[in-house]
Amino acid sequence: MRVFIGLKEIAGYNSGLRDGLKSIGIDAHFVDLWGHKFQYDEELFSDKLISNVRSALKSFINTPTLLNKIKYKALSVALFIRSISEYDAFIYASFTNFFSFYELKVLKLFNKKVIYIFYGSEARPAYLNGSFIKTNLDHIKKLAHQQKHSISIIEKYADFIINHPPTAQFCKKKFILWYKIGIPFSKTTYEVTKSIPNEGVITILHAPSNPFVKGTQKIISTIKNLKSEGFKINFVKITNLPNAKVLQNLQNCDFVVDELYSDAFMAMFATEAAYFGKPAIVCGYINQSDLGTLNENDIPPVLYSNPDKLKQSIIKLIEDKQYRMALGEKAHSFVVNQWNFKKFARKYEKLLNGQPDNDWFYSPHDVQYIYGFGIQLESLKHHLRKYISKFGEKALYLNHNQALKNRLIKFAFGQKRSVD
Repeated sequence: MRVFIGLKEIAGYNSGLRDGLKSIGIDAHFVDLWGHKFQYDEELFSDKLISNVRSALKSFINTPTLLNKIKYKALSVALFIRSISEYDAFIYASFTNFFSFYELKVLKLFNKKVIYIFYGSEARPAYLNGSFIKTNLDHIKKLAHQQKHSISIIEKYADFIINHPPTAQFCKKKFILWYKIGIPFSKTTYEVTKSIPNEGVITILHAPSNPFVKGTQKIISTIKNLKSEGFKINFVKITNLPNAKVLQNLQNCDFVVDELYSDAFMAMFATEAAYFGKPAIVCGYINQSDLGTLNENDIPPVLYSNPDKLKQSIIKLIEDKQYRMALGEKAHSFVVNQWNFKKFARKYEKLLNGQPDNDWFYSPHDVQYIYGFGIQLESLKHHLRKYISKFGEKALYLNHNQALKNRLIKFAFGQKRSVD
């Protein structure tokens, strides 16, 4: 079996997936047409045609003329036709596609296996995404409609969809639980010289890809407050660095503060930290039951807490060295044993062979999470109230899940949730 993975990188996931599949003897190629500013994979599979498509795409993005569009589309057609002849299965990242998803019908006509992976923001309703809180409401509605439409097309043609319940509000068909598959982790990718942290000073690392949605300002003010109270903290904030530099910083810290309003326990940054035995503080509003039908072995070990308890969480990891070290060791064991890229790849092998485990599936009708990502609860409530008041409940695009829609409306117009 030959496997096509594309068309963009998401936090090192797809290059890790390629490496994992290759490690178990599956011929997999990752075709990245976009490139990633953090350089997760500096040796992307490439040839002259792929290079030309990438150049044409870049030209069209920078200068969106009709001529550049025609050139990009023509080269994309050539790449797609070649790919049909070369590959048996297609694994797509996020909402990537060649021709507005029209190629999916062609792939099914040629009996190709199709898998789509959703990573968070592409599937999460735009009105629940803190990244868009300052965006015009009409634009948010347009984005939400596009998301719903894209997911409907993908659900029609994909053999399997991998998604995370807190971001699966628009799904109508059963999907594969994200944490049943995990994040690909290759030890060889992360071998960097280890240094010794300063004794007596706790080094805390924060590496926000988007400081606003990660709650960076509150994290900084909390650290500043703790330092004024006498805690010896070396706070390191890094942004827009190549992944290799991030890994170097991870080895020099005692623990990381990942993000303040997350709808996932462990994403890539916390996974990388875990490999080096560094525990992560992750805050948000999800409960374990929001993650789906998981067992204890599926749950990534982090210190997850309510955003209002960030200070207490930081103090706990500073003062309780035994707990900090134990959590770091537990996190390390988890990513090495549960998410190592060969074990991860074996799960994809089952999907490619059409033989997933029954307990991997989750019904979208069981999705109940409505508290979004990257935004404080009261701000979200105010935002949703304006959105629903302007466009009506139909703009939630949740008619397929009436219980979820009613839950969200009640939250927006007066219901407040208590999260431990």
